[in-house]
Amino acid sequence: MKIQCRECNGKAIITSTNRLSCDFTRLYCTCRTAQCGHSFVMQLSYSHGLRPAANKLDQHLVEQMRELPPERLEALMNQLKAG
Repeated sequence: MKIQCRECNGKAIITSTNRLSCDFTRLYCTCRTAQCGHSFVMQLSYSHGLRPAANKLDQHLVEQMRELPPERLEALMNQLKAG
């Protein structure tokens, strides 16, 4: 992850972190530019998933199937049987 100092636009590094939850972390950063040296805190948060994790795919599919109307579920099952 590239961190940029907002004061001088130079390269900054993460010096420590404070994970407050599985979705939110505070990043303590310091600018590497000798003339700047600005220290600051950034926040990193989880936004949303783009696809289910592979180990949760079966569970996700079952949940989606439960939400289908009966006729749509039957049509889907027929497609699966047809191969």
